[in-house]
Amino acid sequence: EFVYFYKRSNPYNVPSNILVYPKLRFEGGGQFNMPEADILVKSNLWIMSGGANVIMNSGSAGDITVYGNLQLGQGETNNYGKLTFPGTGNPRKVDVKGDIILVGNASPLITVASPGNTGLEHTLIAQNNIKHSAGNIYLYHATSARVALKIGGTNSASYSRVNGNISLHRIIMDKGTNADSTFTFNNSVTLSHPSNLPIKPITFMNGCLVLNHPDIDINLSSGGGNAEIVATSALEIQQGKARLSGSGVGLILSGRLGLSNTGQFLANGASNNYIQYTNSNKSVLSISDSGLLEVAESIKGATTFTNANIRYYQTGGNVKVGTLGSSLNSPTFEIRNNNSRFRFLGGSIYILRKGENNVAFLADSCNADVDPVWASMYFGDGASTPVSTIFAVNSAIPFPNLLLQGNNAFTVKQESKPMVVLGDFTIGSGKTFQTNALDFSLHGDLTNNGTFTASPNKSVFLQGITQVLTGTLNFQNLTIQSDAQVELNSLLATAIGVNGNLNILSGSLIDNGREISIKGSIINNGTHASPVAEAGGLLLNGSGLQTIEGTGSLGRLKINNTSGLALASDHQVNNSIIFQNGSINLGSRLLTLDANSALVAEGSPFSASKMIYTDGTMNALGVKKGFPANVFDFSFPVGTVGKFAPVRFHVVQNNEAGYISVVPVNSELSAAVGAGSLNPKVLNYYWNIGSEGFNNLLSNVYLYYNQVDVRSGHVEAEYMPARLMPDGNWQKILDVSLVDETANVISFLNVPSLAAEYTAGYGLPDKVALFTSRQDGSWNDVNTWESNDLPQPLSEIPYGSIVIIREEDEVTISSDNRNAYRTEIYGRLNLGATSQHVLGKVSGTGTLAIESGSLPAGRYDEFFACGGGTIEFGGTSTNYTIPSRVEKVNRIRFTGSGQRILPSYTLQVCELLEISGQAILNNFENNILIKLSGDLVMESGASFMDGVGNASIEMLGTSLQSISGPFIGNSGINKLIINNAAGVELLSDIEINSSLVFTKGLLNTTSTAMLQLNYGASYSGEDNNRYVNGPMRKKGFSSSGFVFPIGKNGIYAPAGLSNLQNQSNLTVFSAEYFDFGHPNATDVNEPLERVSSLEYWDISRLATSASGRVKLHWKDAQNSMITDPTALRVAHFNGSSWEDNGYLGSYENGNIGWVMSEDVSSFSPFTFGATT
Repeated sequence: EFVYFYKRSNPYNVPSNILVYPKLRFEGGGQFNMPEADILVKSNLWIMSGGANVIMNSGSAGDITVYGNLQLGQGETNNYGKLTFPGTGNPRKVDVKGDIILVGNASPLITVASPGNTGLEHTLIAQNNIKHSAGNIYLYHATSARVALKIGGTNSASYSRVNGNISLHRIIMDKGTNADSTFTFNNSVTLSHPSNLPIKPITFMNGCLVLNHPDIDINLSSGGGNAEIVATSALEIQQGKARLSGSGVGLILSGRLGLSNTGQFLANGASNNYIQYTNSNKSVLSISDSGLLEVAESIKGATTFTNANIRYYQTGGNVKVGTLGSSLNSPTFEIRNNNSRFRFLGGSIYILRKGENNVAFLADSCNADVDPVWASMYFGDGASTPVSTIFAVNSAIPFPNLLLQGNNAFTVKQESKPMVVLGDFTIGSGKTFQTNALDFSLHGDLTNNGTFTASPNKSVFLQGITQVLTGTLNFQNLTIQSDAQVELNSLLATAIGVNGNLNILSGSLIDNGREISIKGSIINNGTHASPVAEAGGLLLNGSGLQTIEGTGSLGRLKINNTSGLALASDHQVNNSIIFQNGSINLGSRLLTLDANSALVAEGSPFSASKMIYTDGTMNALGVKKGFPANVFDFSFPVGTVGKFAPVRFHVVQNNEAGYISVVPVNSELSAAVGAGSLNPKVLNYYWNIGSEGFNNLLSNVYLYYNQVDVRSGHVEAEYMPARLMPDGNWQKILDVSLVDETANVISFLNVPSLAAEYTAGYGLPDKVALFTSRQDGSWNDVNTWESNDLPQPLSEIPYGSIVIIREEDEVTISSDNRNAYRTEIYGRLNLGATSQHVLGKVSGTGTLAIESGSLPAGRYDEFFACGGGTIEFGGTSTNYTIPSRVEKVNRIRFTGSGQRILPSYTLQVCELLEISGQAILNNFENNILIKLSGDLVMESGASFMDGVGNASIEMLGTSLQSISGPFIGNSGINKLIINNAAGVELLSDIEINSSLVFTKGLLNTTSTAMLQLNYGASYSGEDNNRYVNGPMRKKGFSSSGFVFPIGKNGIYAPAGLSNLQNQSNLTVFSAEYFDFGHPNATDVNEPLERVSSLEYWDISRLATSASGRVKLHWKDAQNSMITDPTALRVAHFNGSSWEDNGYLGSYENGNIGWVMSEDVSSFSPFTFGATT
């Protein structure tokens, strides 16, 4: 079974005529001289017993190949062996395909004869494990030849040592054909080959070399060229160190460098050591556990490759870049190109010095994933960063936690891309952060112990869950998009200033008693709160007019701006408003004050330059304030432009909480001088006062008027208090003493019910005349009306009257300046293009038709409310903008021809939005959001001109909604949001140009009413309960393809196309899922054994000759009866039978997965097939 040579003391020449051995064993204390011939051992080679010494031949041949193990020594006493490479002659090779074993209680040895030729290099190839239990391995000799250890084979292996020593010359890592197979050094090892020569101590060719002992310390290069890890190799340091030193020396990284456990890679022996990745697409840096990477200069992409890219993975440990200095030809840390990957889920990155053009961190847009809890990036550390360093950051990927720290002062600034920090941001003492004319986004806490410098016209976005602001912070524009809250630190000194605008788009801002000064305007769709009594709040102290808009609420306000504050939308304030300087201009908007709100004038008292004023029309909503279930004395410091006309309520009896609203109107009350009146004299001013709640109320009401509103010819001394009650009757108090013409005060005493319109005068009628339509006709025609309140036959038309238009009647206004105190529309009121009307309080379920952008003066709360009437904007060949007061309506119709331009406010529609005739609905100019709870209809001939960006239609009803009409081509929808659990159905084809967003519910389609996503359009939010329930089309593809978010009858089953060829922006595919088997599920071609009888997809190419790969998804393996994804195939029905479209992989994660075909050019039905 083996050939056995035995010699105790004398040299023995191994025969040269035997070249192949089944097994080979050397024993005894003698010397065995190998022949000048290559030897093959087909199994194991033993060298043992008493120090048997096998001497390699130095001639032209003499290599040894061992298919089994090479073992030196055995377990008995004095049982050891030696393998000696020659010191001179020709290079020799020993190739061991099994294990290399050194064992025994003596000294087995692998060494080199000495002295010899130091320029001679032999090779020991270890294709499996090296088990070093005893003795020594000396592959380096200072005065003789050296032996390179080549790690070969394909399987993973390791070096482990119990006793003995090892001294290596150099390592050639060549295991397998890629970086999958590993070789691990589990014990200390030294490499003596000089690291400053072109050939380095470790040559990486294939496989992964793992260093796993704390005493390992290897210098990969100290000069004479760079170290390199090629694309098919890797270096993993689990324990120990690898180094770079020498000026200009770097690591060329085409493969993987991994640091785990406590492994370290120290590229910091000289100030310009670096790591440079290439275009191999396999460059990987991986740091985990307590790994440490230190780089003196930079981590960068090779400038010789424009497509250099890296996969950077860090879940722990520390990375320090720029530890000694940085060159002027690259950033300090660079993630280049969009096919790079940056996954930073734990540990720390320290950037200590700047790079080219001050750029310290550069990252292109790529696949990035950072963890704001466990990962942190630092600029500066101790005294490492030079004083006055400017770090420029140019990153398209987000940061986790970001800290500016260290002993010395320095600056970090954004370069050309806005930064996003997902964790906390801390600016240390002496450090400066500059936004540098860019936006900045933060999701965590912001602590500033240094300097935060914002840029004009740019914003800081706070977008986290709970964020705390600490320190002195001056923002230009501050935008809060938090889903929870942003708080000012209540324990540490904190001062916030906003030189531009404050935008609270969602969530809440809690000031905790800290004042926030604002120079610009406020958009608030969230909540601002001031929980500390009489402290904190928003200080509006700009120099120009400041505005507040949005749907949210505010806490404490302080106004110190002589140019004033204007409401651009209804708003609520829950704490006090302090007036230092300036007024609040409500326009037609509503200001709601909480029961705890106070209105305080600091310095000078309220006046015409310090008040709350409206636009003076009856459209205005005024001020509404809550009050407790108690008595109170409160003054509303209200007025109109240039007129201070406050109202005081002294409530002497009340046992229920309630609200009071006050609207000052800068005109006479038309109902006082309307049809049926007999030349009354009335103040040219009145107050519309509303009331909610309260019980058993008794109040004195004092109204302060301006002398200029007493009209010429009136006898002011004859003025008496009068108020028009909601039922249309006048309540006149016949006491002239209650109008103080000296103090200009009108007094109403012991008023039990506050809701009315208040004024003063004499000669007023007893009631407002009621006109009811009796037929179709003109407003100006007395025959159109009937009234029991006026002498018959009628000689007057409605003016300042109560008007009712019956359901069966259509009334037309053909002249300007028509006036009604109250208008109830149950039929149709046509205004045409006339203007300057007053309709008073408008209600009913009929139609108000307008042919201009002017909405008559009036209160439309009831008419526009859900369940109310219809507003119609028509006209022929006219373009106009819809009035801004049309924000929330029941039904809205756009008719006639010409453009109807939507205003710059969100439009909310309860029941119907209809475009008919040849009208063009224009959302292109202002790109607004349309919130629709009912149906969307466009008739043939009409058009929809949607915008871009935020232009959206949100379907948010509670019952099934529909979309009908040709929303295709130039009438396509920019963004459609499905937010209805009951679903949305298409009644005709629609096209989407930008995005489809699923929030709740299905989008139901059919073959005659199909969805098409156009080129560049995307979708989001899809899941098992949110998808396209029916067929859809996609027009325009990139080579990466598209996944159709389709399903049917409760089954979400997307299907995709990838690796497309010959595709373009004109390529069109349709896809539909069927939740039942194809009619022919039995005719299959080999190698298919069967196809699914439960489901199939119809994927059809409708335009161009594109080809690609088909990917079929399942979201419920049990429902699809999938048990072994690896046996799946994509099956295609060719018209008569099912054929295998190949298999390029599958994926399964729990109950979901997919299978992908090879490239296909024929389409139509597809389903799951199986080869078993």
